Amino acid sequence: MVKVASIQFEPRLGNVQWNGETTVSKIHESADSGAKIIVMPELAACGYMFRDKEELKASSDDLSGTQRESTVMAWRSVAMKRQVLVIGGFAHRVHEEIFNASIAILPDGKFYIYHKLHLWGAEKEIFSPGENLLMPFETPYGKLAMLICYDIWFPETVRALALNGAEVLCVPTNWVPMRHMTASELGLAPMLMQTNSLVNGIYSIAADRIGTERGQDFIGQSVIVGNDGLILSGPASPNESSIMYASINPENIEKERNWSKWNNPINDRRRDILKLSID
Repeated sequence: MVKVASIQFEPRLGNVQWNGETTVSKIHESADSGAKIIVMPELAACGYMFRDKEELKASSDDLSGTQRESTVMAWRSVAMKRQVLVIGGFAHRVHEEIFNASIAILPDGKFYIYHKLHLWGAEKEIFSPGENLLMPFETPYGKLAMLICYDIWFPETVRALALNGAEVLCVPTNWVPMRHMTASELGLAPMLMQTNSLVNGIYSIAADRIGTERGQDFIGQSVIVGNDGLILSGPASPNESSIMYASINPENIEKERNWSKWNNPINDRRRDILKLSID
């Protein structure tokens, strides 16, 4: 069994120093509680509601190690020190482009970066879209995959990851109220996490933010879901910081996908009719 954590908090827009110190403290708290996989929100390093690309650039990170303040490098340091796997969101600057990114940092310091494929709202004005789906990667705690927020609205993304062996899906997110809903109502996003876990037979961990930033409300409700689609922890409060925990068992994924002697949600798909580019 592997203990996992979902960190929910309110980042401060453009204050990378405060965000870095706060997230590092919360990673330590999670590790003190025995968590080995620790997931933080989308753009946890910098905040979300940037007015334009120039403002965003000041809070982005090129991972060169030359920046005075690099929240991501601070995450890498604490991941290695505490021997945990840390996942979190940041603005990744690559030459003249900036991507809404998630990084997974392994206990040995090796890391993987995913660029969000499906940009939401005004993100399209300041971020470049990702160009590739990052395939699952081996870790000491199972085979992991990453998506970011709006990506989970596209079932093909999760299915593609599951077909490539994903056991645990980590989703940094900044969920906002959907149309005709308020931030305090139970959101649809946690239900999507449940659905994606159920139909693909994988564990999933979503870490959302809270608060209101430049008029934009965020709904919290972070959640950890079992490979049977049932909630293991959460949904968290819509407006309070918290760290949620659950224990998962990725080693049993393949066995537990056999719902009966007739049905397996991965193997039953009619590949002769429903084709994906990875088939």
